[in-house]
Amino acid sequence: MAFSVGEEELSGLDAKPLVGHLAAWNYFESISTPGNKAFIDRWHTFIKNPKRTTNDPMEAHFIGFNLWVKAVQKAERQT
Repeated sequence: MAFSVGEEELSGLDAKPLVGHLAAWNYFESISTPGNKAFIDRWHTFIKNPKRTTNDPMEAHFIGFNLWVKAVQKAERQT
């Protein structure tokens, strides 16, 4: 069985029965790094709500879109 839940969904659950269980996802907002803090700050500025959480699909889209932008910029320089 697989159990997949993000931090926003988890905040709406009674987490007491989950204590001691492991969670694995590609991204957690609670990871404290300068890059993650900058990502969260930009999200909160955009959404105008400091309580909204970020999640794995948002982080993946942000990275993917920025990689695409850099590829387009590189391709433009080479033409």
